[in-house]
Order: sequence, then structure tokens, then C-alpha cells
Amino acid sequence: MNHKFTFDGYGKVRDMFIFSCFTGMAHADEMIQRSFDGDLWIVKKRQKTSTPFKIKLCGITKRIIARYKREVAGTNLVLLVPYIAYCNRVLKKIAAEVGIDKTMITYHMARHTFATTNALAQGIRIEVVSRMLGHTNIKTAQIYAKVTDDMLAKGFDEMADIYSAKYSLA
Repeated sequence: MNHKFTFDGYGKVRDMFIFSCFTGMAHADEMIQRSFDGDLWIVKKRQKTSTPFKIKLCGITKRIIARYKREVAGTNLVLLVPYIAYCNRVLKKIAAEVGIDKTMITYHMARHTFATTNALAQGIRIEVVSRMLGHTNIKTAQIYAKVTDDMLAKGFDEMADIYSAKYSLA
């Protein structure tokens, strides 16, 4: 996230990828509006399925939007995301430049990162993640539900706390 690239265009693709990592937005989906709580939300229907989704923007996503504010001035866009093929080509170059050994890095991996690392691993319920991603069926979100050893340990610790407060042995 903090790497300074030699070519300026790499930074933009990185920022768009990071934006997707923190929102779960697919390359094709974009629209941001103020919502019931006064904050900025992505409110849209998924282009692929026409299923509505809502995602509240957090600090880093708001900073990315602010970084590109001048670029979209006078339009109804929030971000100008380069074509998907260009993004995927640049992501491979970025991975090589920063030392990530990943042969098949794609823009869509940001959505997976959002679901697994930034949502499910942080304790967000799968039903909520499914809605955030605009899935039509919770089974679609279940592909992201990989249980890590840390998640397993945390689950047992939480269960132990519940049991110790609820049950006693004579």
C-alpha cells in the first residue's frame, strides 16, 4: 500500500485495487452517495446479477476518492478506473516490483481479499458479507469462508468465555 512506484500509472491501479480490497467492489460497479447516517456509501446493483448492495466507505477509501477528486470533476463519477485488461497487466508488474510471487494476480482478487481478510477474518458474519458483495445466494459467499487456525482459536476462546460464565461444575 505504501510503495512508491517509478511509473505514476502503477500507483493509480494500486489505489483502485486497494479501494476494491476495502469495499469488495467489482471493477464494473461504481456509485457513491450519502445515506441515512450521513456517511458515504456505495449503493448500487451489481452489474453482473442486478442484486442491490451497500457498502459504507471507511477512512482509506475516502482518502482514495479524495486523491482522484480533480480527475472526475465535472462528471458524475467518483473514480475513473482504467480498463480491466490494463489493470490486470499492471497488477502483474506491480507484484513483480514489490516482490509478490503471484503468477495469476487479477483485479478480481481484491474482492476476494475484501471478503476473506477484511470481512470474514475480522468477524463479520457471512450473511452480512454476502449482502455487501451483492450476492444473490449465500452459497456464493461461502467460497470465501475459509476457516484459518486463528479464526478457529478465536472461536474456541469465545466459546470458553461463554461456557465459563454460564456453566459450573459441582
